[in-house]
Parts: sequence; C-alpha cells; structure tokens
Amino acid sequence: MTPQRLLLAPVFCLASCLPINRYVYRANPINLPGQLEKGESRVTVAAGGNAAIGPPDGLGGVDVQAAYAVSDRMTLLGGFSNRSGNQTGRNDYPPLFSPQTRDTNDESYLHYRNDTWELGLAYNFHFRRRVGLSLAAGGGGGSYRIDDHGALHDTLYNAYLHTRLLQWFIQPAMVFKAKKVIELGVGVRLSSSSYSRLSTSYPDDRQHAFDVNGLQGNTLFMIQPFWWMTLRPHLPWLQIHMQMSINAGGPNTSPGPGDNYSYYWLNGGVGVTVDPIRLFTKL
Repeated sequence: MTPQRLLLAPVFCLASCLPINRYVYRANPINLPGQLEKGESRVTVAAGGNAAIGPPDGLGGVDVQAAYAVSDRMTLLGGFSNRSGNQTGRNDYPPLFSPQTRDTNDESYLHYRNDTWELGLAYNFHFRRRVGLSLAAGGGGGSYRIDDHGALHDTLYNAYLHTRLLQWFIQPAMVFKAKKVIELGVGVRLSSSSYSRLSTSYPDDRQHAFDVNGLQGNTLFMIQPFWWMTLRPHLPWLQIHMQMSINAGGPNTSPGPGDNYSYYWLNGGVGVTVDPIRLFTKL
C-alpha cells in the first residue's frame, strides 16, 4: 500500500459509514391571521412545498388554514397540511486497492408522506391603525411515513418507517397594513416536535445503521423566521396569499436522534384567502 492510500484509508472508512440523510421534519406553514376585527374570518387554501439544501427533491402538497376573530384582540386558529415527495440518492466511495470494484454503502429511493394539523390562539395588539403585534401559540399532531427501497452494502431491502408527531409552537409577529390592498407580516416561529409510536420494518442491521430507534421519544426544536403577505383585489372577500420561511435547527443539533436524519430548511406557499362571512353576506 502506498503512503497516500494509507493516509486516506480512515477517510474512506468514514465515508462508508455515512448513509443518505432521511428527512424526518418539515415545518408547518405559518398561520398568521393579520389584523382582524371581531366577527371577521379567513380561510386559506394554498399549494405548499418544502425544500432541502442537499438533494434536489422536495415535498409538495396542500395547506388549509382558518382563523376567526372572537374579539378585536382574540383570534382562533386552525390548520391542516399535507405533503408527499420522493428523494433518490447514493453514497459510495472509490476502492482503496482495486479500481475495478466500488462499494455502494447506501443507495435509496425514498417516498415521503406526512400530514399535520394544529390549533392555536392569537392575541393582537393594535399600536396604530395599520400596525399591530400578533402573539400566537398552539399545538397539534400528525404522522410521518418513509417508504425506503434501496441497498445497504449492495444488499437490497424494502422497508418503511412510520411515526406519530406531537407539536407545539410560539409565534410572535409584526403585521403592517397598506390601506386595504396589502397586508404584510414578519416574525419568527419557535416550535418543537416529539416523536412517538414508532413502527418500522427495517431489519435489525438497518435499524442500527440508520439509527431508527433514535427517533422514539425524541423532541426536536426548530427556529423559523418568516414573512407573510396578502394582496386584496377589488373583491373585499378575496385575497391572494403568499408566505415563506427558513428553518434552523432540527435533528442534527444536540440532543438529536442521530446524523442519519435531517430536516427541510425552506417552506413556502401560494394560494387564495376567502372571508366566508363577507362572501355569504354578498350572496
């Protein structure tokens, strides 16, 4: 063995122990009610998506959110979010001694499916007619499933990972209104996700390789700065809705379930918001 290959041997061995990241967290869309007066309501239906820094594959789905102002300061919140998507990847390393062989450490085709829901309450302060502060908090749940078809060290397998989620969030935000046309919000969401009722069909060696049991009973934290905007056309009961957030934190921070899992770092959505009460009044 040459001195160069001897020095590189630990690097190749380390690379062979790093499987593809499996994504076990994505942020929920932001439910910001804006400056509602007592009796006003909002229902938003949007196409949403999540993306990661690494692979080009992401998640797509539908977000449904609702808000109802029980008073000028207090607003009830609710939401449901669905996502699905695929990820493909391969981790291998060049051979140390024979250029004709190549060890495939981890090669996978992953399919993700997850649904989350949440309920919350927002308390609104009105500093001026067009400037306000929204303090929201709440929680919810959901489920996360990964279907994994791949190979570990050239041994084929088909397996799944399913877990339940319990989530909590705190969400302070500033809201600005430009006449009756544009409403803009900026803020940060602090959230936690606890994993329970984990089930899997991974064989024992894959469970150890992918640190599957590291998810059970673990709580992951996320910081989510965001912006939110609605544009109102000439119809008083209809708005165009847009939002985007960047996520920091997640499984790879300590404490976490292991370096085999990661999180989607970008969340966004575009849709329409309807005020059902004003719409029914017009009808």
